[in-house]
Formats: sequence, structure tokens, C-alpha cells
Amino acid sequence: MRDASSLAPRRLVDLLLTSVLVIAACGSTDRADGGDGVGGSAGGNEQGERAQYLAVGTFSTPEGRFGYGNLLSSLEPGTEIDLEASAVFPGIGAIGVADEPNGEFFVGVAESPVIQRYRASEGGGVELTGELSVFPFGAPSGTGILVIVNPNKGYLFSFLSRSMIVFDPESMSLVQNVPVDFNLPDDVPAFFANVALRDGNRVVIATMGSKNTVIYPATRAVIVDTETDEIKYADREGCGGLVYATKDAAGDLYFGPLLRLATEILVGVADPASEACILRMRAGADEFDPDYADLLEVAGRPVGGLVPGPGNSAYLLAHADDAAPVTINNYLDLNVRQEWSYQTIDLADPSRLRPVLGFDDVAGGLVSYEVQEPGRAEATPFLVRVADDISESRVFDVTDPSAPIERYAAPGLALRVFRLR
Repeated sequence: MRDASSLAPRRLVDLLLTSVLVIAACGSTDRADGGDGVGGSAGGNEQGERAQYLAVGTFSTPEGRFGYGNLLSSLEPGTEIDLEASAVFPGIGAIGVADEPNGEFFVGVAESPVIQRYRASEGGGVELTGELSVFPFGAPSGTGILVIVNPNKGYLFSFLSRSMIVFDPESMSLVQNVPVDFNLPDDVPAFFANVALRDGNRVVIATMGSKNTVIYPATRAVIVDTETDEIKYADREGCGGLVYATKDAAGDLYFGPLLRLATEILVGVADPASEACILRMRAGADEFDPDYADLLEVAGRPVGGLVPGPGNSAYLLAHADDAAPVTINNYLDLNVRQEWSYQTIDLADPSRLRPVLGFDDVAGGLVSYEVQEPGRAEATPFLVRVADDISESRVFDVTDPSAPIERYAAPGLALRVFRLR
């Protein structure tokens, strides 16, 4: 395995659009199989006897893009992720972990229509314990958003098959294929958002359309009853590209847009009906709130994203006030320029943004996740700062946004940490 410092750099926006778009808050993302082949024992560490977490990331070499999974016993400062000790796999599909972790995780394979089930031992090994083909339901790949509802029910939201594939994680068998109506014109490609949110006995995931880089000016949320697998829809015109999502302390759901939507609006290439919105859906509701927040009005500059923060806050990215103006000649490259900063927004009062100390001058891609750590009443929010050449990620505990604490470093782009037990 190459040393992480020699990994070929790759545009962060490319990684985020191909990697982060398959991360779901209730369990999903990358691919994983053993570094020595399927079911290999790679992926542990010297403290593997107490392995509790699965750290997932991606890196690029001249040979292609790869994902990795590393078992960790701790997320405390000084924790290291070593590619030599990781399970490394080609491609990116999806990863899902149950809400009540039991050492198992599930992988949607990017290169074939397969979902795999793995078990991570406390000693640091990873064993393949089951496989399932989703090809009979029209999915040419395991790529998508993977949600493990309970020991006997899982969902793969596949934009490739335009459906929700229901399967049994225990028996690794198909149950049914539920078509999803994206409510888009036939010539507009459809996508699921990068996050599916749990809301009681429901799963809620937004959808979007994009053609020739222009975002379709509407959002449809797919609302799934996890007891019956029946689907309802909530629609909102004008607000498109809502691929980010989070929840507040009361359980209300919030959806935020891709960064590029605001830039498209500012330079006049967006659909005239487009707005750069944050939308809210109250817990248990079947519709979006009529109004919530127009990010261009709040910030007066390009803003996008929406990822978990502590309490009732969330993080997004704002374009720097002192950066060159956004024009038709530079807007396509804006996301990869280091002209953005992490900001916090109060979900109860989204009228202003506050900067996160030490998180300015970053490229336009944001990664954040929450992990429930032992001894803590609330999940710990983490923000990821990625090196300019994508060779390394530094992961910070931002429980106090005014004083981030660096916890650990990871090779390439750190995408997510899952609690396994």
C-alpha cells in the first residue's frame, strides 16, 4: 500500500459529489471488503481487542479511487488510521449500520449489484457473513443510500433502479421492490439526497434532479412508513438540490442545498424559479413548512450545505466576503477554490451565520458526522478539514464551535465513523 502522503491529489468537489452523496445519517456510505480479498481480516489495529468504531474514507491513486475501512477502539486525541492496517477496496457504494449496533455492517458494492454483510470481531478482524444480489430488482450496482431499519428490514434507495429495495438483513434475502416517483421531467436525471433521516417509524429522504449541471427547481421528499413500507411524498417548488439534511433537538427535519445552486442563481444560469433554500419538516409531518430560510437573503453570498452540529445548530459553508466576485467565468470552479468557511446556523432562528474558529480558507466541500461515544449523554459532532491536496483529513470535535479539538487524522478524505457496538 502506498504511503498516504504519496496519494495522487483529486479535486475535492469530485470526491464529494461521488462519495459524500452516498452517505446517510442513519447508516450508509462507502464500500468495504477485506484487504486480502472478500472476508479478509484487514481493518483492525493494535488495540483491536476493544474495537468499537468503523472509520470509512476514500483516497485516489493513479490506478483509481479506493475506499478504506479501519476498526478503531477509540476516537480520543492521538488515534491513528493506518492504510496498512485497513481493509482497502475499489470503488464506492454504500455502507449501513443498525441504529442499535451489534458489530455488523452492510455494504452496497459499487462494481456489482450486491449487498454484503460483514461482522467486525472485538479482536479486530472483519468476516464476510452474507451476500445478496439486487439485480433481480433492476439495480445494476449496490450504490445508493443504505438504511438498516431493524434486524429484519433494510432499505437500499437506488437512483439507478429508481426504487427502494427492501431486504431482510438477517436472512440476506430480497423482500420487495418499491418504485419511487421522482416527479421530474423524463429528460432530467434523478438522484436521492446523501442523507436519509429517521423520524419515529418513518424514514425521510429528499430527491433532486440535475441536467447539464443545472439543478431542477423543485424537491420531492420520500416518506417511508417502516412498518408497512408504504411511501408518501412531500413536494416543494423552487427549492432544489437539497442533498444535505439534519435534525434538531426536538426531532424536526431540515434539508439544505448543494453549494453550486447559490452560484448558479447569482450568475443567472439557474432556472428562474430556483431558490437556495433550507426547508423544514416538523417531526411526524407529511409536508414541508411553507417558509423557512432563503440562504442568499440570510448571507448575501453563496452558501450551501447543512450538516449536524451540536444542540439546535447545523454547519454549512459560506463563500468568503473578501473573495473575488462570482461571475459566469468562474462559477464552475468556485467549489474547488479555497474561498469557503464553515459557519454555524441556529436552526430555531436561521437569520444569521457565525464562523467556526479555524475553519476558513477551505475548498467548497463539507463533511460532518455525529458519533455516540461512551459516557456522553449526547452524540459528539465532528467536522473534517481536508488538506489542499486531499492527502489527509484532520477530524475535530466541535462540541464547542468556538474551541474545536483535533481528535485524529485520517488518510485521504475521511467520510464517516460508525459505532459498531
